Amino acid sequence: MLHKLLNRKYDNIIDKGAMILGNVAFRSPALVKGFIEGNIDSSDILAVGKNGHCIRVRSTADVEVSGTVDKGIITTGTVKITKTGRVYGDVECSELIIEPGGILQGMSKIRKKLSDTAVANPVNA
Repeated sequence: MLHKLLNRKYDNIIDKGAMILGNVAFRSPALVKGFIEGNIDSSDILAVGKNGHCIRVRSTADVEVSGTVDKGIITTGTVKITKTGRVYGDVECSELIIEPGGILQGMSKIRKKLSDTAVANPVNA
């Protein structure tokens, strides 16, 4: 379950003003306050901060979105879209939480548990 992810300690921070063009992999908790255009592969908690913007997220852990994610999210964990969060694209996860004011513009598919293979090799990526 997600508990105020943005208030925790992160090993990886892509700060406001930073821009990464290309695929990124995180193996420990990560906070994105900047912009990442490319596939994001995370095996630990991933938080997209209020000013963060990511393109396509694949994770085997929980994802919290307070900023923007384009092209959807696939994870084996929980996806939480906060009141300032926006996800444009489909979400596939084990649990989906959307706070009042949060936006999901796409379809959602809730599964008990996705295999790591399904996350690494999505059918419609």
